[in-house]
Amino acid sequence: MKAYIKDITVTYPSRIITNDDLVNNGCQWSASQIRSKIGVASRHYCTEKESSLTLGVQATKQLLIKYPDITDSIDHILFSTLVHDHFMLNTAAYIQKTLNLPENVVAVDFKLGCSGYITLLSIAKALIESNTAKNILVITADTYSKVLAKNDFHTQTIFGDSATASLVSTEGVYKITKCSSGTDGTGSHIHAKRIGIEGDYGYLNMYDMEHVSKENFYMVGEEIFDFVSSKIPGFMKTFINEENSVSDAGTLYLFHQANQYMLNYLRKKLEIPKEQFYIDLETSGNTSTSSIPIALNKILKKPIAQKIICCGFGGGYCWNAMALERN
Repeated sequence: MKAYIKDITVTYPSRIITNDDLVNNGCQWSASQIRSKIGVASRHYCTEKESSLTLGVQATKQLLIKYPDITDSIDHILFSTLVHDHFMLNTAAYIQKTLNLPENVVAVDFKLGCSGYITLLSIAKALIESNTAKNILVITADTYSKVLAKNDFHTQTIFGDSATASLVSTEGVYKITKCSSGTDGTGSHIHAKRIGIEGDYGYLNMYDMEHVSKENFYMVGEEIFDFVSSKIPGFMKTFINEENSVSDAGTLYLFHQANQYMLNYLRKKLEIPKEQFYIDLETSGNTSTSSIPIALNKILKKPIAQKIICCGFGGGYCWNAMALERN
């Protein structure tokens, strides 16, 4: 039994924040500087009534409307977010009840960031290939706008809110052929020290302490870039070589849509032709664990690539790769 991505749906919040909006609120960069450096012109932010839960429900509902015959045969719901509506809420279970999915479904929440989508697909792949499941909902939703510090334009310029729902099944458009992952807990260790969970964190003069708290999401870009630049090129070279896709013109490379500068850096380090490397941040920004499925949703509508090599990377530190082949 093989695992396939059958379809993907995407939901955005109704509120749109442009670069001009950020400049008017105090961002020191101009709107054109944000666009040229990060690759983002606008992003979606939640309203007070929108959340990871509501967006996740919307994306899943859209998917099930397209496949009503599968609704009664969904056997797993895998949901990922870093911004839960409540610390005790099992969002996957809430989605099961809200959308009247079978009671024998396995509903699990994951706390994953930018590498989360590939992690969930690797789990779905294993479940299907072991004949444990046939139809799996993989749902991603992140609403960082709710936890960004008010004046932290390091993050406000980059991130946007969104949700996606993927149907992973025994048939579909792209077969999941291979997944590979890695973890180095250094990132979590540094973060724990920085917010005072453990140890001495007196070295924080490198970052504006106003944004450092247990309540806010924040990011030290220099540290993330150091991690990405030291780990991802070597990891992906090995993965690409094993997939024999180095010189394959039919291969499309889709990396987590972190920001334009980082993506161009990785493309050049890996010597990937520009026309085979996917970048599309302009109207959504970095949507964390949803960035890869958002891109795949666009690709699925016009599946011209025979093979897609995906790469996720983010906080933790965590990284992974996935190979897809068109059916």
